[in-house]
Amino acid sequence: MIFYSESITVGATAVGIGSLAKTPDLKEGFFTIEGGDIRYWLDGSTPTASVGHLVTDGSYFSVKGNNNLRRLLMISTTGTVTVRGSYDK
Repeated sequence: MIFYSESITVGATAVGIGSLAKTPDLKEGFFTIEGGDIRYWLDGSTPTASVGHLVTDGSYFSVKGNNNLRRLLMISTTGTVTVRGSYDK
């Protein structure tokens, strides 16, 4: 069951998910990338434009586990990017 959806603006500074999406009983997040490429880490480390898991424009990725969702940080490699996130309880 989808609990919450949001649009995240990702730019040159690493950002995580919104505060409502950090609800303790979330199990998984599904993310689509629009308008450029991003990089991310799940361990709380800060990604850079050249270091981190690369996700290209038009692609998607999922993150399982509440701790991983809370530690997710994303950064754009190309300017301002929109990440659409939906979360499952």
